[in-house]
Amino acid sequence: MSKNSVVHPTSYRIGVRPKNHISVILPSRNANPDELSRAIESCIGLGVSVCLWFDHDYDEPPHIPNVLYNRLVNVGMGRVGKVQAMNNALAMVKTPYYLYLGDDDYLGAGILELADALAQRPKCSFAYGLQRFIGARNDDVQARQYHGGELYHSNVPLNALLYRTDVARSIGYDDNIHNIEGVGKPEDYDLLLSLHELGHNGIAVPTRNVVIYYTLSFTREWAKMQSEIAQVTAQFKRKHPRFIGSSL
Repeated sequence: MSKNSVVHPTSYRIGVRPKNHISVILPSRNANPDELSRAIESCIGLGVSVCLWFDHDYDEPPHIPNVLYNRLVNVGMGRVGKVQAMNNALAMVKTPYYLYLGDDDYLGAGILELADALAQRPKCSFAYGLQRFIGARNDDVQARQYHGGELYHSNVPLNALLYRTDVARSIGYDDNIHNIEGVGKPEDYDLLLSLHELGHNGIAVPTRNVVIYYTLSFTREWAKMQSEIAQVTAQFKRKHPRFIGSSL
């Protein structure tokens, strides 16, 4: 997806420009209200702004947690599908750095360490750190530096990944990675490889704190994608012919 194809949202409320340097983009469709509130509160507690896109039609307003009225929370709404909701949320970002957050995930203080690392390394386009799985899996994954074409074998940074906003927004999230109905898309991995193929570099940061508490659930789109992994991988390789991994 090109920069020109990113759709800027029609928002029903846009918050005050934050003084911090980090945002999260958070698309939401059928979120558990308590989990969505937890995700937003984890950002507010760290001074991180939230760009939340509700993937709803205007005649079916979503549940609105009270935390949405915080000055750090920016909200848009419109039924556009998950990937375009991510692009719409990304278009709302006003900070130099951002991270994608699922509505059942939440942030840790390690995200502040990643922002510091990017500020000190202007040639790096993204940084990643410690990720903690919760839900169907409960363990930590420490950040390790990828080398050369290793990203074509697996998504080494996983989800604890902070991007420079201008760099990622120049590409955007691609909604056309595959055409398999009802199956999730590896749009985040696609963005990472697209940046790599354009010569952008990332840095692994041994953060002392967890960056993201990532919920692994077999009801997520990721799990549905695994059921059709051979077809998804085949179509993914059409865009990234050097990809040699067996999972996404």
